[in-house]
Parts: sequence; C-alpha cells; structure tokens
Amino acid sequence: MLDAKIGRYLDKTCPSLKGKRVLVLGATGSIGGAAALELLYCGCSLVCAYRSERRRYELEGCIAAFCEEQKITPDVRYARVDLSDFACVRAFAEEFPSRYGTVDCVLNCAGVYHLPSQKNADGQDIHVATNVLSAVILCDLFAQNGAVREKWLNTGSLSCLFSDRK
Repeated sequence: MLDAKIGRYLDKTCPSLKGKRVLVLGATGSIGGAAALELLYCGCSLVCAYRSERRRYELEGCIAAFCEEQKITPDVRYARVDLSDFACVRAFAEEFPSRYGTVDCVLNCAGVYHLPSQKNADGQDIHVATNVLSAVILCDLFAQNGAVREKWLNTGSLSCLFSDRK
C-alpha cells in the first residue's frame, strides 16, 4: 500500500516525527487520507477530522488495513467538523483541548471543489469558507486556547475559484 520510494524517503524522515500528535483536517479526502497513512507510518498519533460519516468509516478501514500490513499499532481519534459552517468550526475549536488534548501540528488538507456556487450561513462563498476562512478561524482560536504546540501546515487552494464549476 505504501510505495517503496515513498517508504525509503519516509524512513529517513520518520525519526523527527515519531511521537508527534497531528490533527489532519480533511483526513477523508485523497490528500488527507494519504497524509494520515504516511504520518502513522512515521509513528505519529492522529486526530482525523472529517465531515462525512460514510467517508470516516472508509478511512477507518484504510487505516486498519494499512496498519495491519505495516505492523503498526495506530493511535487515531476521529473528530467531526464541517469547515463550511463557522459556528461548527468555533465549537470544534472550543471543545478541542478538553476532548482531544493538544497537538504538535495541524495539517490542513480540507477543501471542496466544483460545488455549485452557494453561500454558507454567514454569507460567505462555500468554497472560500471551507478552503480558506475556516483554517484562518481555527488557527486564531487554537492560538488562543493553546491546542497547537508547534506548526500549522496548509495545503488549501483557491484554485476552485478559477475553475469551471458546472
């Protein structure tokens, strides 16, 4: 399941990641899911954030199969959050420290693309709210409550605004 070339690269990188705790936003997407597996391979514990229950269960199955194949005992928790809904984002940030503790890093892989143009409850374009603004809100709130110890990594993009949304 893990490409040999990636495995060789990760084997050199892993010592610096072993024991780190990472929140992966958008963990049920293709980028977030692949990142979650590689972080597990490197010895990280994870909090995987998701929006869709169905996709969460698919991710759990992938993680279980991967960890069995790699002989890894995973430390994974799951957190539901809808990043298009700012009230949900604020509630998630507020309860995060008491439910999940602190994390060393947040890896934001969340994003929506090619949805019909629509606004969220706060009047923001759904793409911009999910792909950009929710990460800014979470970063600010986590800075205030101390939930993130070290880094914030963002893979988000505004490319959806320049694509053909049919």
